[in-house]
Amino acid sequence: MDPFTAALTTAFLAGLCRSVPGLVSDWLKTRNAIRVEYTRARITESTEEARHRRGVEAQEYKATIASYPLGVPGKLRTLFPMSGQRPLILVSPLPPGVWPSLNAIPERVQALFNEVDKIGSYAQAISGAFVCDAGTHRFIDGEVTARAIAKHEFIREPAILVYFEQSPRTLTACAYLSTLFGSVGGESSFSFVIARYINDPGSSIPAVTSLGGDLPAWRYINLDKLPPQVDASDIVAQTITWFLLAAIDAYWALRAGSDPGLLISAGAVPPSKDHVKSASVTPNYTENDPALQSLINDPDLRDRLEREARQLAEAGFQVSAEEVSKGYVGLHVRGVGKNVVFVVGGDYPSAPPVAIREGETPIEIDAQDWSSECTLMDIVEAVP
Repeated sequence: MDPFTAALTTAFLAGLCRSVPGLVSDWLKTRNAIRVEYTRARITESTEEARHRRGVEAQEYKATIASYPLGVPGKLRTLFPMSGQRPLILVSPLPPGVWPSLNAIPERVQALFNEVDKIGSYAQAISGAFVCDAGTHRFIDGEVTARAIAKHEFIREPAILVYFEQSPRTLTACAYLSTLFGSVGGESSFSFVIARYINDPGSSIPAVTSLGGDLPAWRYINLDKLPPQVDASDIVAQTITWFLLAAIDAYWALRAGSDPGLLISAGAVPPSKDHVKSASVTPNYTENDPALQSLINDPDLRDRLEREARQLAEAGFQVSAEEVSKGYVGLHVRGVGKNVVFVVGGDYPSAPPVAIREGETPIEIDAQDWSSECTLMDIVEAVP
């Protein structure tokens, strides 16, 4: 999007992001509860229970194949490296026919998303995933399909799936938030309305009406009241992008204790004094940091474990590390009634820790039941 169009787009939506009081609210703060319960269930699950659960999952898989918009369920996982903690972003093509001028929305969102500085460190956007039948792309046709994709492709990886529901006069952009946050009702995945776009000449609906809340969302955006120089596709793509960036900011604020400021980088909101302060002050973890720089050569694994060590330290635990043998690192987590030892190999977080012990009690997690989205903190909180 050129600077002139971007300025007009922002002016049209002026004030909406400024009305967002904060990117994290009480319902977001429960986001770890489901992961902890999942980890606790896998630690205590019997062999027979695991066999029954997998049988049910196999039956659901067979029922999904016929109309699955990505082709073969699970294929996407083999084509893209799973990020472990970086949220995965998948934007569906629009349903065909009603709004043909907006067919380029997924590509425009991808382009805007990739323009944000350092976005690759915090999220991974996936393109080209949808099957094409006779020149027409399959698409996510609702929450049920979005849930099936999240289950078969991302499992417990944090992911945002954007899909569209439309009528002759209204286009609704929805986000399926998969294990990104927890809701007050205890669900780990749920749909969220990003915006409803109206295309109704002569309508009395105002140009922009906020949905309210802690993420940029709009009850209505009346595209008929656009300035003549602004393409409706730019408004739709821009608002979806802002929502995605705000959700990722909130996710990292909760996950790592620091807001990367992606929404600010995109020019949607001016930096606040609080954000400048939090971005410029780095907590000192010298006493608790396991100094993994000298123990691990793989930079991705080292960064992952350092983030997890900081997360544990922020929760009041003492963390120490030592090289157990070549290629394996031991981490000792103590405090708040816990005394947990981990042995982590080079395949972490794709595979669970090689060994886990609470005091003198060994703990096992089956590799088939592990997700790279799980963390050492989840295990520490889950063990008795």
